[in-house]
Amino acid sequence: MVVRSLLTTLGYDVNDSGAKKYTQGFKKLAKSVAVIGAGVTAGVTALGIKSSKAWDVQAEAISNVKATLESTNGVVGHSLEELEKQASSLQKNTFFGDEA
Repeated sequence: MVVRSLLTTLGYDVNDSGAKKYTQGFKKLAKSVAVIGAGVTAGVTALGIKSSKAWDVQAEAISNVKATLESTNGVVGHSLEELEKQASSLQKNTFFGDEA
């Protein structure tokens, strides 16, 4: 039994029932770690998907503003870069996102 020899090597005096107890504890720990790992993986995946969708929304919004600026021949009097900076500034100080 691997656990028994490991514990014996570490200086623990274990009989068969003690080794079984430690083995069961290690198995429970391994299952818990697997569950935690699956949860972390799912969370990271969800975050990645959400970030990707947010990126798409942002890119589409910038594309729409750019098309509008081009179609009005600069009547607004601001460049795309200026409007992006202003939107980012508003996002920091309000509840509104800069992708609209």
